[in-house]
Amino acid sequence: MEVGFNPRTLSSGSTSTEASIDEKTFPCPMAGCTYAFLDEFARTGGSSVEKHLRTLSEGGSGSLLSRAAAQLQRIFKRSSSTDCPNLSESFTIADACNSVIKPHTQRFRCTHSGSSLALGSPDLSYAQVAQLTSLKDSRGNLAFVEPANLFVSHAWKADFKHFVSALLLWLQKKNYPMDEAYFWVDAFVINQNSSASFPQKWWSTRFMQGIQQIGTTILVLDHWQEPECLRRAWVLWEIYCTIVSGAKLELTMHPNTLEEFEGAIGGSFEVVQN
Repeated sequence: MEVGFNPRTLSSGSTSTEASIDEKTFPCPMAGCTYAFLDEFARTGGSSVEKHLRTLSEGGSGSLLSRAAAQLQRIFKRSSSTDCPNLSESFTIADACNSVIKPHTQRFRCTHSGSSLALGSPDLSYAQVAQLTSLKDSRGNLAFVEPANLFVSHAWKADFKHFVSALLLWLQKKNYPMDEAYFWVDAFVINQNSSASFPQKWWSTRFMQGIQQIGTTILVLDHWQEPECLRRAWVLWEIYCTIVSGAKLELTMHPNTLEEFEGAIGGSFEVVQN
């Protein structure tokens, strides 16, 4: 079962949350993360976030940002103590959302008037928290910037390390400068604490416009024979939005999967056809 960013959980009825998230006034979030951030997140299971918060909290007790970071660090530590992913096993994007992203964001609240920062209710995405705390990747660059220039479509059941390897393969094949690639990844960019309450019309208007504005969609195939992503209604919707909006559609997969695919083409094309 997919979590968070899932249109099948959207209610057709009107709610107070839907009324406050109007497709005309609530834009599609456009932050993108660097490859270096995704790579470090895959290798550490997101534990680098706590290190960043510890550094911030030690920056001076008088700073509002330092106090907020210290409190968020304690929250994150309590959450991760019971839900910390076992990296010796498969760590999927859904696991990342449940064990890192939601605990990291669900008690962080920003009321940014002047220089005030407060903790409370869940109204920020992981990308917004990262931007507010100036989270940097392993190369010393800001981990999240706006706007993203590469929209990533994928299955939430995908292994996170394989997902990241597939994106690296795409960068290498395209000779795309790593430090110029900013990936729009739903789990990080969309607020996972409230996405299920977004009105359906928002997904067919502002969200589609976001895909068009980004301009390039990278579809990550987890398997070439029976790709899980093509069984997901939401991935098919993202592909549809890409085509209708005139954005470019690119495909990528894990290097081992690509090698198997190329071997199948050379060995028996009937296998590929079937």
